[in-house]
Amino acid sequence: MLPSSVSERYFLPGELLSCEPHGNGHIHDSYDVKSTRGRFLLQRFNTHVFPDVEAVMGNIRRITAYLAEDCRARGEDPERRVLSLIPSLSGENYVRDEAEQVWRMYRFIADCVNPDKPESSEDCFACGQAFGDFQYRLRDFPAENLAVTIPDFHNTPKRYQNLLRSAKADVAGRAKEVTEELAFFAERESLYGVLEAAHARGNLPLRVTHNDAKINNCMLDAASRRPLCILDLDTVMPGYCVNDFGEAVRTGAVTAAEDAKDPAEVALIPEYCRAYREGFLAGCRGILTEAEIALLPEGLRLMTLENAIRFLTDYLDGDTYYKIDYPRHNLVRARCQIALAKSIEAQWEKL
Repeated sequence: MLPSSVSERYFLPGELLSCEPHGNGHIHDSYDVKSTRGRFLLQRFNTHVFPDVEAVMGNIRRITAYLAEDCRARGEDPERRVLSLIPSLSGENYVRDEAEQVWRMYRFIADCVNPDKPESSEDCFACGQAFGDFQYRLRDFPAENLAVTIPDFHNTPKRYQNLLRSAKADVAGRAKEVTEELAFFAERESLYGVLEAAHARGNLPLRVTHNDAKINNCMLDAASRRPLCILDLDTVMPGYCVNDFGEAVRTGAVTAAEDAKDPAEVALIPEYCRAYREGFLAGCRGILTEAEIALLPEGLRLMTLENAIRFLTDYLDGDTYYKIDYPRHNLVRARCQIALAKSIEAQWEKL
């Protein structure tokens, strides 16, 4: 039920027609809102994951304004190509209800799909192209002007150290269940610092990156399946483009969902991976360096390992970060990512 204090901040009396749950995101709660003045996406913002609300919303305001201006300069419709924040009746970009919960609203983009998995290599190319285009359009945006919304978000060595601390603390009493998984990660510890080392050598520049480039954060036109809009801009901040590529492939070029009940079902699909790469490079339009292109496979491997580490860490911590549907959900997710990492390793020379 939408709190009256929220509806009154966004809608005049008689304007609101319906408000229904929408989507299956891990972090925020989303609602499809219909009103007499249009259709909107309303979100209850997760302040546990993103405690600095102003930093997140400030980044989104800057990025969406910049992209909308780019669209207008190209003769494109910014309301279909860029997320549009809808201010409250008093002009705020987010509001708090009586329980201090944070809410924000976007214009709903109709006649589009954001698939949880691709239906074809063409979908993979389109998704890769969309995130590459995101890189290209923001190539001149000064990354230093963005706040870091989650420090060390893709710092894989630190993510691994967090896992070790959680295993030692064992606050949920689950460490004894995951000895094999912990051994798997220990065997690969030397891999975790590859991207940080490349950056330190000057081979991997910081760019404005999405940092959560899942396929379902790419909106496609329902009729043409061409890319339109990038969703979920909460983690847009300085980062490495190879991580965006890796996250897109990790979530799209696979044989099963990241929480498949049987991890043996999870493997990399080579032709989908190639389509993502071709689309990503096409969207980037030549702005990537040779070193960045060479590190794309490392981005895939590290994003897979990092997400496995994060899922297992959350399981050990008692499921405090990701939404879960059942008690061992995060453990299942971790095991699926481990299976995917093994599939990537088996195909490493081809990659």
